[in-house]
Amino acid sequence: MQSITIKGNDTLINAILELVKCNPNAEIIKNEAPQPKSYNSLSELKADYKNRVDEVLNGAVKLYSTEELIKESEQW
Repeated sequence: MQSITIKGNDTLINAILELVKCNPNAEIIKNEAPQPKSYNSLSELKADYKNRVDEVLNGAVKLYSTEELIKESEQW
């Protein structure tokens, strides 16, 4: 038998318990995951990628190194 320890607030713990119990009426659990953005053409996809690269180059978004991401994630 395996066990798992989860650290979190009451909302998170209750959501996990409802999920484990397979409760379809659980209000906190979404039944559908958000769908990824779809593109109508290859040129639209390339334009979106270019915009994302420009955001990085212009400093509009924060980039995390692997170490920073791990450190940030451990706080959750």
